[in-house]
Amino acid sequence: MRRRGSTGPRGTRLSKFEERRKDGDLPEVSVLVPIRNEEDHIAKCLDSILENDYPQDKVEILVIDGMSDDRSREVVKEYEEMETPEVRLLDNPERIVPTAMNIGLENAAGEVIIRVDGHSFVDEDFISTSVKTLLEHEEVDAVGGPVRPALQESSTYIRKAISIALSSPLASGSPRFSGKSGYVTTVSFGAYWARVFDEIGEFDERFVRTQDYELNYRLVNSGGKIYMNPEIRSYYYPRRSFLSLWKQYFQFGFWKTKVMKKYGKLLSFGNNIPPLFVLGLTGLGLTGIFIRESLYAFYAVVGSYLLVLSFFGVRSVSREGEKLGYALGVIFALATIHLGFGSGFLKGLVFGINGELTLPWKGL
Repeated sequence: MRRRGSTGPRGTRLSKFEERRKDGDLPEVSVLVPIRNEEDHIAKCLDSILENDYPQDKVEILVIDGMSDDRSREVVKEYEEMETPEVRLLDNPERIVPTAMNIGLENAAGEVIIRVDGHSFVDEDFISTSVKTLLEHEEVDAVGGPVRPALQESSTYIRKAISIALSSPLASGSPRFSGKSGYVTTVSFGAYWARVFDEIGEFDERFVRTQDYELNYRLVNSGGKIYMNPEIRSYYYPRRSFLSLWKQYFQFGFWKTKVMKKYGKLLSFGNNIPPLFVLGLTGLGLTGIFIRESLYAFYAVVGSYLLVLSFFGVRSVSREGEKLGYALGVIFALATIHLGFGSGFLKGLVFGINGELTLPWKGL
C-alpha cells in the first residue's frame, strides 16, 4: 500500500485523497436527498449526482420522499433499477425536511454523509472535492461550498432578477453564498463525517426550517469545525415570484429566532440588522402620524435605503453581464429579502412554534 508521502510518476507528492483513491480506500458516501413534489427537478438532481467522478461503488443515494402527490416517486423508482450506485426511495410520512434527514441517517451506510436537496444539482466533482477537503483538513467535522442560483434559458424576468439579487453580498452575509475559503459557522449541502451525528445528535425535528443551520450551530457550539471550500459547487433554483421569495425569507427569519431561543444566545450581527430595520421603519412611520420630525426621518431612512439598493442592484446586474433593465427587479428582490426576513424574525420573537404568544427572551 502506498503510504503518506509517496509520490506520483513525476516525483510529485500525492495528496491523502489521491493516495486513498489509488489504494481503493476512499470512504463510502451516503447522499441524502429530501424531497416533496420535485417532479420538475429531481431527475436533474439525481443525474448530477450520478455523473460525479467519485467511484460509483462507494456511493449510495437515499431519496427520502415526503409522500409526494406529483410524479416524483415514479421518477425516482426508475433510478432504483440501477445497480451502481445504489438508489433507494424511502418514505417520510411526516413530510418535513428534518424527519427526512433523520430517516436518511438511520438508513445510511456511508462514512461520509452529504445532503443535496431535490430542487438543486451539483458539479461533477462535488462529491470528490467534498471528501478531499474532509481528508486534507483533518481537524474539521464538516465541509461545504457556496450555493449558486441556477437559471434556465426560459427563466422569466422576475426569476432572473431574483437570481441576480441572491448573488449580491447585500442579499446575505452568509459564507454559504460568498464563497470565501476558511472556517465558517454553517454551510448548505454540507458533507459530514458520519460520526458527527453520533456525537451531537441528529436533526432537531422541531425545526421545520433552518434545521441545517441549527445542526451546524450545535456542531460549532460543541467545539466542532466546519470548513468552506469554494471549489465545492452546487446550484439551486430560485423562487419564481416575489411573493414566494417573501414567504421563503419570512420563514427563514421566523425560524432563526428559534435557534436563538433554543441556545439563549444572539446569533450573528447580520441576522439582527433586518428586524431592527423593520422595527425602526415601523416606529418612525407610526410616530410620524403625530410628529412631523419622525415623518421626515422616515423619508430620509427610506430614501437612503433605496439609494443603497440601487447601487448594489446596478452593480450586481453589471457584474452578471445582464441588461440594466434587470436592476429594478433586483432592487425589489433585495427589499423583499430584507423586509421578509426582518418581519419573520420579529414575529418569531413573540410567537412560538405552535403559534402561541411568548416573551422575546423566553426559550423554546
